[in-house]
Amino acid sequence: MERSFFTVAEYAERLGVPNDKVLFFIATEQLAAVNVAKDPNGRKRYRISADEIKRFETARATIQTPDTAPAPRRRRRKDTELEQFV
Repeated sequence: MERSFFTVAEYAERLGVPNDKVLFFIATEQLAAVNVAKDPNGRKRYRISADEIKRFETARATIQTPDTAPAPRRRRRKDTELEQFV
């Protein structure tokens, strides 16, 4: 059975980013999460739904087109290709 909710730490590990980055996404309302803490004024304990994760990842997915593709890197000349002046 697939899990329906994930913690901030679990989702951060899945993305390969620090927990603070996921908390930033939640604070800026890019990622919706539910605070499941007993005391609403205390430490926040967020849970992120699997549906919200799917929506968030779909919204952040980018398709590289020729306009957005990175420019090719220039190769450096080897010393043998340079003319030596004496």
